[in-house]
Amino acid sequence: MKRFVLFMLICLTSFTLQAGSGKVSGTVELIGQKEKTKTIQGALFVILRNMGQTKGAPVAVVKIDNPTFPTKFNVTEKNIMIRGKSFTGPFWISAKFVPDANPLGEGQYYGVLQPETGIAIGSSKVKVKLKGKKTED
Repeated sequence: MKRFVLFMLICLTSFTLQAGSGKVSGTVELIGQKEKTKTIQGALFVILRNMGQTKGAPVAVVKIDNPTFPTKFNVTEKNIMIRGKSFTGPFWISAKFVPDANPLGEGQYYGVLQPETGIAIGSSKVKVKLKGKKTED
């Protein structure tokens, strides 16, 4: 009986770790924001790319319409851009706010988080800070 209980605990622990680890989450903030919260009309795009990737389609993208800053984000396998692409990391993240909600448009605010070792699946306290304009992601 003790072996059975131990086996079940191991199985449940493995399932819990796998189920909870398939995302990257955090907060996007505006640098220099004076108000405690600020809602802006447009769209915020949070973009995950594999470490070393600079061109081509990103691994995953989340669009948040009319965000209130600071705003929280969650990126999961559901946000993968190309079917069959793996959501394994490590990643680097860029975020841009676009007033006209066009993902290819010029960002009014832009930020990048690219730590040396990348951002791992399961990371939950990721912070991206948006600042001035940049036209590419």
